[in-house]
Amino acid sequence: EKKEEIPKCEVDGKIYKAGEFFTSRENSRIECYCGAGWK
Repeated sequence: EKKEEIPKCEVDGKIYKAGEFFTSRENSRIECYCGAGWK
């Protein structure tokens, strides 16, 4: 049985865990919650 990996998002050099809210310093239009599929 394989454990599912908890999603992590790297934005502006900072790592966010699944469910954490973030905004981007490089693109002020990005306001998002970290989740699976973020790139």
